[in-house]
Amino acid sequence: MNKNLRLYAVLGVAAALGFASCKDKDKVETPVTSEQELITTLKVHLVNANDAADTRDFRYYVSNGFNGGGNPTVNIDTIRMRPNSTYNVSLSVLDESKSPVVDVTGEIRTEGADHLFFYQPAPVGNVQGAVAVGNLDKDVNGNPLGLTSTWTTNAIDTTWGKMTITLKHKPLNKNATSADAAGGETDLLATFPTLLK
Repeated sequence: MNKNLRLYAVLGVAAALGFASCKDKDKVETPVTSEQELITTLKVHLVNANDAADTRDFRYYVSNGFNGGGNPTVNIDTIRMRPNSTYNVSLSVLDESKSPVVDVTGEIRTEGADHLFFYQPAPVGNVQGAVAVGNLDKDVNGNPLGLTSTWTTNAIDTTWGKMTITLKHKPLNKNATSADAAGGETDLLATFPTLLK
């Protein structure tokens, strides 16, 4: 009788292991995906490096998000700056489709190694109306991030210029000199009219 009990115990353990292994083989792992934040708004905050009272805020808003398609409501401010001046610039990235508004800026800073802002002013060079961009802040690896920067304006010009700001997600080259050369996905692309006056 003792032999029968041992046999049943061994068979029971073997059967349990067999069912468990079949169950594990049938189990399908569901990949975890992180949902990308909706970005509706880019805010540009300028502080004149030589006159702290000269602060300026500008906004680029797309009602259904920068990559939303369709026919969204779009509001674009004109970035107005003094000629022959230097501005310390900081960006805020928001989802204004929600209440309260979701500020995505902190997430971009935390995941800075996976993000990069590009600035493309026009005109460029030593010409009237030109704006030069430099001093981009860095990510944790010491590579450019661009949430903050310095803009230096040239001589006065009554014609219009523009500043295109592009946010790249997972760029392949964080030292690229253009958004196209960086690769990765474009999270936002905003072209502001500019005027030095």
